Amino acid sequence: RRRRGARGMVGLRRGEGAGAVERLMESATNVKAKALRQQAVYWLGQCKDPRAADFLLRLRRGNR
Repeated sequence: RRRRGARGMVGLRRGEGAGAVERLMESATNVKAKALRQQAVYWLGQCKDPRAADFLLRLRRGNR
């Protein structure tokens, strides 16, 4: 699972868009390693995709 989250972060930086955002959202909720979840949330916050903003709001409210 760790590799999947890391690929999402690298993909987002490379501009891979939708696929990277989906991998980051999955990593932010399903990866056991806290540091990797935190990195996924950070990169979702840097993303301009409206799905990322909606996801972060739901995550903050506790509605994954």
